[in-house]
Amino acid sequence: MTTQVTSDLEEVVSITAPTSQKAAILRGNPQAEWMFASPSMETIVYLSGYTRLIEGDAAKRYWDQMAGKAQAYYRKYCETEDYHKFAVIRTEVNKVVLCKPYAYTKTVVFEQAAAVNS
Repeated sequence: MTTQVTSDLEEVVSITAPTSQKAAILRGNPQAEWMFASPSMETIVYLSGYTRLIEGDAAKRYWDQMAGKAQAYYRKYCETEDYHKFAVIRTEVNKVVLCKPYAYTKTVVFEQAAAVNS
């Protein structure tokens, strides 16, 4: 999966097929949590928040900015450069949790009050 996180940790963006199980789940429940870990699993960061699927022409900006998409796993099944055939998953991060499993610690680094999204 090709995923990008903004340097300020405010947004997580990824690309998927609009017909994927992941897309169907997010349409039903737009709250998502992403987990990123160091190779040694000594540090884990969870980013969570409201998620939207962006498709069609609105997805082009994200498609153009996504580094590494040419090597992504899903390209085995869909080699096109036509961004209309993909959906962009965009999560607006409202909670960041730092976890140090070996030290048995979890620290909420940032948590924003939940906003009502329509």
